[in-house]
Amino acid sequence: MHFLPASAGMSRRRFLAGTVTAAAAGLLAPATATADGTESPELYASDYISFVGADERGRVFLAHDNNRGQTGTRFFADHWIAMFDEASGWIDVQGSAHYPNTEKRLDVIPPSGHFVFEGTSETGLSFTSTTNDMALAVGALPPILRRANDDGEFWTGAAPATLDWRGRRLEGRVIFEYLRRNNWNRFTRKFEANWRNFNGLYLLTSDGADFYMHSHERTGGSDLTGRLVGMATWDAPAPITEIEFSITDKVKGGGESQFHWPTAWRVNFSHGGRRYATSLATREKKLFAWWKTGGFRMAIVEGEITCPGEPSRKVTGWAELLI
Repeated sequence: MHFLPASAGMSRRRFLAGTVTAAAAGLLAPATATADGTESPELYASDYISFVGADERGRVFLAHDNNRGQTGTRFFADHWIAMFDEASGWIDVQGSAHYPNTEKRLDVIPPSGHFVFEGTSETGLSFTSTTNDMALAVGALPPILRRANDDGEFWTGAAPATLDWRGRRLEGRVIFEYLRRNNWNRFTRKFEANWRNFNGLYLLTSDGADFYMHSHERTGGSDLTGRLVGMATWDAPAPITEIEFSITDKVKGGGESQFHWPTAWRVNFSHGGRRYATSLATREKKLFAWWKTGGFRMAIVEGEITCPGEPSRKVTGWAELLI
């Protein structure tokens, strides 16, 4: 995810990218300074792809985040990637790093040395990566949950997708997040205050539908992305409502930590005029950043969604945690 208001995306990417050097950022020339000392313009855009698919060997999970920004005359870009294969475990993907935005574009994902994107979310998005022996094709992604204000635009959607990887063809689904920020660029802004206890869930159901939800506790700001929002795509795809979110189990963050990692969740919500209950637990996890008062972790979770009078839906997918 990729929000200023407590976004997993933004914070996660800032952690993993680290400090941007002038060369990596494509530093061009001194920027225009505003009265308060900041450079103008400041703009940011991000496309986040969360894939779950399977073949005869099992499931593969791919989180592929793509970001670009502008501050004054400087342009930035990066990929952030996590991948898990049931057959072989966590996968190191080449290209999860900053790269020069030589095209100076924010409206599309600029090509890097490892990934080349084609298409749009409206018509269908795809990428190829020769170095990773990987190609992803995603169907058209109409917005389902959409929020906008003077601060920018945030929306999510979902579509069928196919991942070709190392001779395997994995059929599945993608949950997609788009973020556009006005007057802000996470590549050149501090990230420390941008989240508090972010929990993001990106799930595929056993009947081939999608469930998405995020919760965060940050206060202040424009709240572009929403503090407790979500969507579901069975029956008529739509935002979910009347959300009740709780962490039902957690463990100490490790070492001298002053926080706990969530490891199980319950989400009650309404969709299509019916009331649903979701229970989830962590299956696999990977630590990406840790400090005494918090950390960043990606996890594979599984569980079920139930509703009186309906068959239960098994679910699996990503949990993104910025605590």
